[in-house]
Amino acid sequence: MTTELCWICGDPASTGEHLSKRSDLRSLFGTPSQSDPIYFHTAKRRNKRVGSLDAKVLKSSSRLCNRCNSARTQKHDRAWEHFSETLRAREYLLNYPYIRANAIFPYATRRAMLNLHLYWLKILGCAVMEGSIAIDIEAIANCILNERAHPNVYLAFGWMHLPVWMAGASDVKAAMLEQKCAY
Repeated sequence: MTTELCWICGDPASTGEHLSKRSDLRSLFGTPSQSDPIYFHTAKRRNKRVGSLDAKVLKSSSRLCNRCNSARTQKHDRAWEHFSETLRAREYLLNYPYIRANAIFPYATRRAMLNLHLYWLKILGCAVMEGSIAIDIEAIANCILNERAHPNVYLAFGWMHLPVWMAGASDVKAAMLEQKCAY
């Protein structure tokens, strides 16, 4: 049996990252149970009953070591949690055409926005690994390890009217164009 390795640091991997942040799912849908489930959909499967926010189906099949998935990236996760909670609480994008980062992160704004960027790099890296997409995973991992922004990854956020009845990400579609990956 071969041990799967963490795509960030290369250590033995044992944990999976949630495809959608657990705190976002809880905020939007409450706590599901076997008697009051939520449903998971992909392009391949629809209406998979989910009775717990810790269900395996809600996590990426790509693996991370415990250190990378908790200690190393915890501040990245916390930055997203704060950002996401603030947007939902203030309905930011409904009332303003842009987001002022310093209104959400009044102290150490630049550091907090870097942590937000690194959270989404972790999510992107998991999607790349899960989908075997031809994107340089080493560059993404190095950005997380060295706590620096990826020069070719940009974030944009949009508004969905509440109440939300679904959450998640689309399947990643990738194509090779002249030795470069477009997705």
